Amino acid sequence: RLAARRPTRLLPELTSRLDPALHPDASTRVTAVTAVKHLARAVAKRKDAVLSALVAPCLASCVVGPNAALSDEDVGVRRAAAQTLSAAAHADATLVTPSLPDALPALIAKTEILKDLVRVVDLGPFKHTVDDGLDLRKAAFECLDTLLDACLHPTKNAGAMTRLGAAAGYLDALTSG
Repeated sequence: RLAARRPTRLLPELTSRLDPALHPDASTRVTAVTAVKHLARAVAKRKDAVLSALVAPCLASCVVGPNAALSDEDVGVRRAAAQTLSAAAHADATLVTPSLPDALPALIAKTEILKDLVRVVDLGPFKHTVDDGLDLRKAAFECLDTLLDACLHPTKNAGAMTRLGAAAGYLDALTSG
């Protein structure tokens, strides 16, 4: 909420906190992504067009770009990014629409089971499989569901498919099964 009051001063600071080279601690990056989520909700509540124009690039750099949280090395940061995109789309679809062509392929990639996040725990005579990527996949599927409802529903937004470009193929594959 503080960033909504002084966006020109605080938005660059939030964006810089996403850089793993500057901030190697994953909890710092998770906090920055979560702050962007709450900022998007505050902007949607105010319905301020000027503030929306400032927040949309910050949200886009949070989701896609060189320091994209969706492609961070830490699973918690990627989960927070998916939740942020979902919350922003739910609050105000116009904030996320410009970044959808780049975000959709990355988000769909997060729905796959990653073998490096699955481990087997030995419990004496039993072995238990633990999937550390389950929360990330749940967040990605929830985000895709929210995006379909808020931004990509054909009856709500007739021109959505033409604006998506290459990502429209991902949407077709998702909706057709």
